[in-house]
Amino acid sequence: MTSTPLPTLEDGVRLASGARLEQFARAGSGDAFCFVGEGGEERPAMYDSLDGEAGLLALGSPTAFAHY
Repeated sequence: MTSTPLPTLEDGVRLASGARLEQFARAGSGDAFCFVGEGGEERPAMYDSLDGEAGLLALGSPTAFAHY
């Protein structure tokens, strides 16, 4: 069984501030979960929907997924 790669954000996608988005997961709907900026897991994590909505999830993945 081969796995099909998940679609990712286009290279070079950035926020209005210029911070780069690095996708780390994708929802079944196609929405993306991304780290913001450069660095490690301490970076802010955000949700980015295909409908153009976005929002801050946490100030890093250890915080974002601590309850799951």
